[in-house]
Amino acid sequence: MYQLRYRHSDNQIELVTEHGNRKILANCISSKPKISPKGLKAIFLAPFEWETICSLYLVDLYTGKKQELIGPIDEKYIPKDAVWISESVIALIIGDVYESIIDGGNVYIYEFKDNQLCKLTNWDQRKQAVKLEYIDGILYFEGIKYIEDTILKSKEFIGMLNI
Repeated sequence: MYQLRYRHSDNQIELVTEHGNRKILANCISSKPKISPKGLKAIFLAPFEWETICSLYLVDLYTGKKQELIGPIDEKYIPKDAVWISESVIALIIGDVYESIIDGGNVYIYEFKDNQLCKLTNWDQRKQAVKLEYIDGILYFEGIKYIEDTILKSKEFIGMLNI
């Protein structure tokens, strides 16, 4: 089995073999990897920078292979956060990459077995999920809702979805 080591100094992820050999997974700033419930896979975002085209990657910790799961959609929408629901399902946020007020986006579920992406929320730019957390069958999300006709006023909210 391979291990992942996240280097906080430069936000790089190293793939580490059983013999201690190391290899950089993405030669750019990456999100901290999230390990699947059984510890067999990991997901991460790269490049993980402001207004940059980003993709969600899957690493098989048994083989060490990396693959792009979800890349840019129409060169405009990108994954912004992701969490494991089960060994074969993840929840993620997909939102606009170039809008300066868009920190988040809508919530989706991705199923590995049939490569299916399912949209759970259908909000406009005035309401966005920005962070996900999955606990005991419930998907919690933190969000921002802009009020009135300005982006200067907003309020934070917390929501949940039964998965």
